[in-house]
Amino acid sequence: MNAETKDELAESFNATVNTFTKITKAKDGHGSEVISVGNKGAIIVTHQQDEGKLGEEGVGTPGSTGQATSTPTKHARSGEIDPDKLILGKELGRGASSYVQLVTEKDTERRLALKVMNVFDKNMRSQLLREFNLLFHCDCDALVKFHGAFYKEGKISVALEYMDRGSLDVVMRKARINSIAEYELLKARKGEESEEGEEERRRAHGLIPEQVLAAITFQCLWGLSYLKHEHRLHRDIKPQNVLLNKQGFVKLTDFGISKELENSIGKCMTIVGTFKYMSPERILGKGYSYPADIWSLGLMLIECATGKYPFIHAGSMIEMAQTVTESEPPKLTPERLYSDSFHDFINACMKNNPADRETAYELLGYKWLSEHNANSMRKCQDIVRDYFQEEKNKKKRIQKMQRELLKGGRGDEEDERTSSSHK
Repeated sequence: MNAETKDELAESFNATVNTFTKITKAKDGHGSEVISVGNKGAIIVTHQQDEGKLGEEGVGTPGSTGQATSTPTKHARSGEIDPDKLILGKELGRGASSYVQLVTEKDTERRLALKVMNVFDKNMRSQLLREFNLLFHCDCDALVKFHGAFYKEGKISVALEYMDRGSLDVVMRKARINSIAEYELLKARKGEESEEGEEERRRAHGLIPEQVLAAITFQCLWGLSYLKHEHRLHRDIKPQNVLLNKQGFVKLTDFGISKELENSIGKCMTIVGTFKYMSPERILGKGYSYPADIWSLGLMLIECATGKYPFIHAGSMIEMAQTVTESEPPKLTPERLYSDSFHDFINACMKNNPADRETAYELLGYKWLSEHNANSMRKCQDIVRDYFQEEKNKKKRIQKMQRELLKGGRGDEEDERTSSSHK
C-alpha cells in the first residue's frame, strides 16, 4: 500500500475515533446510549446514566413505557426527516421483513432511500437496533450514509443515502444485457461470426471489466477496514448489499446483522446472513471473525467476474454446504480470461482456513489493485464514474444500431414492393 493511501486511511480512521468517542462516552465513562422516539415520531439517540432503563429491545413508542426513565445527558443525533414532507416514489427493493422505497423531500428536493421496517416483529427490533447503532456512528465514505429516521403507524422508517445506480447485482445484469445486445447487433450488421466460440465471446464481453472490478473492490475493502477498526463484522457481504452511484461511489449497506466484537480477535458463534455467501467456518457452526467477510468478498468477485455463482450446480442447501466445506475453494475460470494478479487476489481471499486469508487492510495493498490504478478512493471513484458513462454511451450506440437496422429492413421491404409492382 502506498503512502498516500495509508495517510488517507489513517485520516479517515482518526475521524472515526473522534466521532465515536464524542457520541458514545460520557465524561465519567459511565452510561449507555438510548434510541427513543421524540416529537412527531422523530428517532432520537440520547446518552443515559447507568440507572436509565428501556423497555424490551430498547425501542420506545410515543407514550409507551419503553421510553428511558432517566434524564438524558447528551443528544447524539436526532432524525431530521418529517414524514409529512416526503413524496413517495417507486419501490427500490423488498426483503423478508422490510422494503426500501425512493422518496423525495418537498422542501429540499433531496432524494433518499427509505427503509421501512415493522417494529412489532421481535427479530426485526433486534436487527433495527444493530443497524441504528452502526448508522449513527459510521463516518466512512464506503458505508451508506444515514439521514434520519421516524416512527409511524407501527413502523420504523430509516432515511438512507440514495445510490442511483442501485446494487452491484443490478449493475452486473445491465452490463451483461447491454454487451450481449451490442454484440448481436454488430454481428447482424456485419454478418460475421466470431473466431472464438460464440458463447465464450458473449460471456467475455458481457461482464464488468477488471479495472472497474478493482475500483469497486478497493472501496469495499475500505469499508471493511473501517468496520474492523470499529471492531465490527458485516456478516452479509453480497452483490445486493454493495450500492453504487453515478459519481462512482461504492458503499456497503444493510448493517442489520452486523456484529460488534469486544476486541479485534473476538469470535462470533451465530449463523446469520445470506447462506450462499457464507464461509466454510460459518457453515460448520464454528467461531468466526473478520476473515468470514473476506471469503464473502472473494466469492462475490468471482460471481462478478465470471457472470455466475461458483456453486450454482448445488441442488440444495445441504449439497451446497457440503460443497463449500469439503471442496477446494472456487477459482476464476477460464483462467486465460483473467490477469495473474487477479487470480492471486482471489486466491488470497478464498482459503478454507480463515487464518490463511488476508485481511482487508493487507488486500488494499495488493498488486491487482495497483496495476489498475485502484489505490485511492478518489481514483477508484473516477474509474467507476467513467465506466457508467461508457455504459451510457454503449446504450446510445445500441439504440442507434437498432434504428439503423429497422430502417434498413423497411427499405428492403419497400424495394421488394416496388420490384413486384413493375412485373
